[in-house]
Amino acid sequence: MLLIVLSAALGACATLPEREDVSSAARMGGQLVDFTGTRFDTEASIEIIRPWHDRWMAERRASGDDEPIDLLAISSGSDKGAFSAGFLTGWSKRGDRPDFDLVIGVSTGALIAPFAFLGPSEDDALRRLYTTIDADDIYRQRAISGLLGGPAFATSRPLLEMIEREVSPELVERIVEEHRKGRRLLVTTTNLDTQRGTIWDLGSIAVSPMPNREHLIESLLLASSSVPALMPPVMIDVEADGQPFREMHVDGDTAGSFLAIPPSILWGQAELRERADVTNGSFTILYNGRLAPQVEGVEPTAFSILRRSIETMIAHADRNILRSYREFAVHHGVTLAVYQIGDDFDDDAFPDEQFDSAFMQALFAHGEEQGRQ
Repeated sequence: MLLIVLSAALGACATLPEREDVSSAARMGGQLVDFTGTRFDTEASIEIIRPWHDRWMAERRASGDDEPIDLLAISSGSDKGAFSAGFLTGWSKRGDRPDFDLVIGVSTGALIAPFAFLGPSEDDALRRLYTTIDADDIYRQRAISGLLGGPAFATSRPLLEMIEREVSPELVERIVEEHRKGRRLLVTTTNLDTQRGTIWDLGSIAVSPMPNREHLIESLLLASSSVPALMPPVMIDVEADGQPFREMHVDGDTAGSFLAIPPSILWGQAELRERADVTNGSFTILYNGRLAPQVEGVEPTAFSILRRSIETMIAHADRNILRSYREFAVHHGVTLAVYQIGDDFDDDAFPDEQFDSAFMQALFAHGEEQGRQ
């Protein structure tokens, strides 16, 4: 009896509030009432993207910026985000790191994105975030919670606290300043209710007069890096036709490891594709992993087989999307550069554990060396 009572109590504490009874049409049409125009689906049609795109181009022209667009995309990769953090720091030291017109991050890349957007002045923050932490700074195990019907096997409270420390009012105001110059800072999450990726314009959120703008930015950074099942989803309050409800958002990586170009521009709908304002610009992709197939003997255990299968699936999808980006770049005269963890970095020299401090420090140094070259 005690076990039954304990199980019920733990289960009740672990579960999210009951979901609202909302139609599929409403879920597809949910809007943030106080932050309209700050997001769109990764698969949005040209009609949805065009107003956002045109506002951006108008602000660039108003600020006197008519140069080709320099874009930075930072991929997912969990603790391997140390590579991108190090690369950007090394690039700063080389002295020719661009002030990117558009920065877009996914998962760990979303955590890096605000600091990459604000430039070399935030390199110390990147070093701190990726060389002085371990797993306890990201999550704490709550295995029983997950087993008893809760939304996750760990709590992401430590990660949220870290995000809240870093996303200060001063940092938000600096994002506002850069946004008004015609630059854009984007991150992605995955809306599990609609099975679509969501692109969020953090600069548009930051310029809002709403008092909860900082909290929303923090929530989105948490959502973008919340690994499903390991960490709880982040619930976002929205409304459709006057009906309030909450959307369930998780790791942006669930819908794609990296994003530089929305699919409607990349694969058809030629109108905006032909006026994508990127001709002679540059796309830089920081990939927190390795794109080439990695050959190794897989242990015959369920966990090893599952992990290897997921890694294979993700890498295969990433190679395919990168081929499409290359075709887009050739068509528009865009310089495309992809940087990834080098084969000379020895992963096997470190414990097979997430957020191992020594591993992240070494990977940061590896990225820093690449960025300097």
